[in-house]
Order: sequence, then C-alpha cells, then structure tokens
Amino acid sequence: MRKVKIGLFLVLGFVVLVEVAGRFYGLTSYPLYDASTEFEYLLKPNQNTTIYRNRFVTNEFSMRSNPVLAQDSIIVLLVGDSIINGGNSIDQDSLASTLVEKELLRKYGKTIRVLNISDKTWSPDNVVAYLKKYGTFQADMLLLVANSGDAFDPMTFQPIVGVASSHPAENDWLAWPKLVVKAWDTLEDRYFRKPETEKKRVKAPEEPQNLVKGFSDLDSLSKKLQIPFSVYLHLSQPELTNNTVDPGGLVIEEFCRKNQIPLQVDHMGLDMFNDDIHLNSKGQKALAADLLPIIERGLKL
Repeated sequence: MRKVKIGLFLVLGFVVLVEVAGRFYGLTSYPLYDASTEFEYLLKPNQNTTIYRNRFVTNEFSMRSNPVLAQDSIIVLLVGDSIINGGNSIDQDSLASTLVEKELLRKYGKTIRVLNISDKTWSPDNVVAYLKKYGTFQADMLLLVANSGDAFDPMTFQPIVGVASSHPAENDWLAWPKLVVKAWDTLEDRYFRKPETEKKRVKAPEEPQNLVKGFSDLDSLSKKLQIPFSVYLHLSQPELTNNTVDPGGLVIEEFCRKNQIPLQVDHMGLDMFNDDIHLNSKGQKALAADLLPIIERGLKL
C-alpha cells in the first residue's frame, strides 16, 4: 500500500510539474482565431497574451500592431502573410513592423505607423478582402511582403478555425494534455504513421495569367488612393540555397516589371530562418533593415 501511495504521489507530482511547465510556455494562452466568410480567417482582436515566452498582441482591427489612434497622421500598410506576422515564435518587440516603427521615430522624431496587416498563409487576395471590410486607414503607402508561394494561392474557405491546431478558436483549460498530444504526434510521425498516398488535386498552371487577382487589386487600390505601392519578395531557404527563384516568384517579378511597381528581392542569410521560409528574430531584424529604406523612399522622408 505504501508503494502504491508513493507511486500515486510521484505520478501526481509529475502531472503538476508538466502542467506548470506547460503554463509557463503559454500552452493555455495561444492566440485565437475567428472564421470569416470574407477572408477565410483572422486573429481575434484585442489579444495580449504570451506564447512560448513571446508576447503576442493584436489591436482592435486584429493587426499585429498597437492600437490605431486618431492622431496617427502618417500610415504605412505593411501587408502579407506569416512572414511579417511572425507567428507564435516571434515576440511583438522583435517583429520587423515594430522595429521599423521605432527606427522611424528615432530618425525623424515623429510617429510613423507601420500597421502589420497579415495572417498565416494569407495571399494578396485575403489582404484585399480585409481592406474592403476595414478600410485603408487613410494610408500614405502600401507595402506588400510576398513570397513565391503567394502567386497561385487563391482563397479556398476550407474550414480551418477550430479544426486545425494552427488556428485555435479557444484555449484548453489544462496544459498537460497539449504536451501529451504534441509528444504523441511526434512519436507517431517518426515511428508509427504509415505513409499516405498523396491526393491528386487540380492546380492551375504556374503561368502569369493565373497570378491571383490580389496583386493587381492592390496595385489598382494604390492608384485609386494615389499612394505609392512597393513589393518585397521574400525568398525561401531552398531558393537561396539553389540561387534561383521559384516559378511563382518569377511571375511576381514580371508582374511588377510590367506595372512599374518597385520591387526588392531579399537575400537573407540561411541562419535567419526558423524553417524553410519563416524568419527568426535575426531574420526579422534583417527584414526591418530592408523595409526601412523602401518606406523612406515611398514617403519621401
């Protein structure tokens, strides 16, 4: 009986320890999402949470930025996907948008907002739909950070919020089940999961005429607002390693050339990535350094 009690005590102690560790790393405070019939999904507004020890903030318009204020007089719309959003692995203060805002304030002594309008796997189509709903915030410049995968990535409206772990609709009460699930998924992927036959899907040919409409819509919007529009093409690790640009990126480059849209192609160091495409904090800092002169030229500072 004494051994049973000791065993139960050790199990309980382990569970408590795992729970404390899970809460310390924010496993009960993931940033949450809302589904949308207009742009598929969006981070919930007014979040201020800590995930993996990184501060994650959204404002009243679900941007990963501080609140939009009435006195904000110079505004840059920085639009894109998870590259600029940063995700759970990037602290709010390490985002390129935050770093650029701070540097503009330091250099020019005035507040120039760099509003971070982005979300995971968004393409320009999602961005355009967002701007149709929320407006353009009296913007003075539009700056798109794109990657080769955006070129042929239309909205699909497949259910994802509350379905995929990447887009939770609510948080769990306890952290330890999340750790158990993550550990099991890792083991299953490595040792038990049988390879699945890849499902065939119809995909549009990677040709210029199939470029998602969002690119031309953003160009048209900037002309309507009479504000500068620039594109920053972020290359993936494989593209950098192979010293090439994927077909989608080439189509984006050609679109910008034909429409006389200023384009800059990045050349990040391979140590600036968290994975094949997403940047770590060092990469976000390098991105900020690249975006700053683009914004300065666009605003004629």
